Amino acid sequence: MRRILLLTCLAVAGCGADPVLFAAPPAISVASPVGDPGPRVPVAYRTVEIREVSLPTYAESETIFMEGGGGTLMPAQGVEWADLPQRAITLDLAEVLEGVTGALVAAEPWPFEALPQARVEVRVTRLAAGVDGVFRIGGHYYVADLRGELDRPSDRSGQFEASVPYDPEGGAAAIAMARSRAVRDLARQIASRAM
Repeated sequence: MRRILLLTCLAVAGCGADPVLFAAPPAISVASPVGDPGPRVPVAYRTVEIREVSLPTYAESETIFMEGGGGTLMPAQGVEWADLPQRAITLDLAEVLEGVTGALVAAEPWPFEALPQARVEVRVTRLAAGVDGVFRIGGHYYVADLRGELDRPSDRSGQFEASVPYDPEGGAAAIAMARSRAVRDLARQIASRAM
């Protein structure tokens, strides 16, 4: 009986193929082949910490979702993200903000001895590739001024939205590229509006 059970388990395990893993290209590299994030945005801070990006529950896992009509979400079959989206998007956002602003930017935990002058927190409420060929990201950002100027606080917050077209026939590779472009656009919005 044990032998039959073992053979059945092995047969079931062998039936499903491993998913193909997709890594979104670095957001800083999607602006141009040489990784130029675009025109510099002057900001008030020399050092900035990025808190881990908060994502909707469906977007936290390795599953790649497509958004259909009426807000339905369908998992893409046979493909997954190569890295946890929370981690990947946080690191991407830090890299693009550093490239766009020229400030020293790092994801939490802050790795340097001197404390950062500002902290950025991003709470994403929407992150999905639409079957209509548009990748959408939206939510809120918060920039806390940590310089201690209590008489002139410079904390900022706001909403963001970015829509990036992509070719649905391009599959997961096209979605990955669109996600990187959306993160790049988000970084530029935060830098120009709140920093």
